[in-house]
Amino acid sequence: MTTALRALLDEIHSDLDDDRGGIGWWHLYEETDWDEVVVVSDYLYGSVRGVGVAIEAARREAERHRELLTAENFWLRSEWKRAGSTFIVRRRPAEVRRTRDIQISAEGAIFHLVQALDRMAAAAVVVSSVAVDPVRADWGMLDGIAADFPTVRPARFASDSSGQRLQKAVMAAVQSADDHGPTDWLPWLLRTRNTQAHRAEKVGFQLLVGKSLNDYRIVHAMYRQPEWHDLEAMAKTAELYDTVLDRESEAIIAGLTESTSAFCDALASSLLEVWLARRSTPTLLPQPVGVWRRKAKEPSLRFEGYGSPVRISQKGGAMHVSPIDGKRLRAAQVLDGGRRAPTNPAR
Repeated sequence: MTTALRALLDEIHSDLDDDRGGIGWWHLYEETDWDEVVVVSDYLYGSVRGVGVAIEAARREAERHRELLTAENFWLRSEWKRAGSTFIVRRRPAEVRRTRDIQISAEGAIFHLVQALDRMAAAAVVVSSVAVDPVRADWGMLDGIAADFPTVRPARFASDSSGQRLQKAVMAAVQSADDHGPTDWLPWLLRTRNTQAHRAEKVGFQLLVGKSLNDYRIVHAMYRQPEWHDLEAMAKTAELYDTVLDRESEAIIAGLTESTSAFCDALASSLLEVWLARRSTPTLLPQPVGVWRRKAKEPSLRFEGYGSPVRISQKGGAMHVSPIDGKRLRAAQVLDGGRRAPTNPAR
């Protein structure tokens, strides 16, 4: 977890109040619903912590991707030496699985990086007191809000000039992606993830690079314009290889991971300043009322899972959690009989 992200998480965690529930100083806002304070507080904490978890998951997928490609190229060079000038190799099931795992690891890293950004968006709207439902917040929504600030949707922002200055700093940080990587790295990341998640599978390219049989290797190619369909890409470019980036996928994924991490760290630093200012002077940015629209409902799903039910040895008994999560659960008021508002919550 980055330095600023860890600092922000620690401050939020220290503000969780076991007695009043949720962020203690949020109860100073007279119009704020107690239930909403508790739930949004916990969602905020989970979002900030989840950013670090997602970036770490992306790093692991990036490392796995690099290791798989190293193994793939070692195997290919040995097979090419046996095959001679034909370069024809026969893949056994293990080699077929590894080829697929190379693609899966690349997609996994990109998925987790965008996951980190979506969680960062939820944290940003809560900390900067923007009146949107944090569960619906994702990076696309936050980017649109930042572009609109503060004229198009004034109801979402603070009316006080001091509060708007804090929000303005956050929105400026949201739009500073180019400070943390090459041109269009963030749009490329977002479009690649969107295409992987929602569009048809594309033809996969592997590029042969090197000068001799001893240093030949394949590069897992990544599309230059990820939102284009394969045939569009081929039709709109002069050469077939112009449809893909001429960089190694390991370097692209590692670079995206570092850019996303640095970007999230910069945004977390901005959010930390806002958090400390709000805590010191809560009236600068009152907590929005009614943004959490997911009031508890009766269960609507009857899915019981697959397989046979497991026998839980301590059902209805003890639950072991870390001290950090223990404080989170106490502040959420979910222990000892379920979550409930205190009779006279201290404000």
